[in-house]
Amino acid sequence: MKVFNYSLLSTHYSLLTTHYSLLTTHYSLLTTHYSLLTTHYSLAKSPLYFCARSSPSCHRQ
Repeated sequence: MKVFNYSLLSTHYSLLTTHYSLLTTHYSLLTTHYSLLTTHYSLAKSPLYFCARSSPSCHRQ
């Protein structure tokens, strides 16, 4: 019975560490996604970005 309990505990611990690892990966992906969104937003607000999109001669002036 003790061997069975130990096996269950080790499996439980393994699942917990996997779960924690997945949570940290998920958090990391969320922060990366947020960072990309804020970069995209700041680029979209930039006048240079609109200038480059509107006409090629705009940035020469």
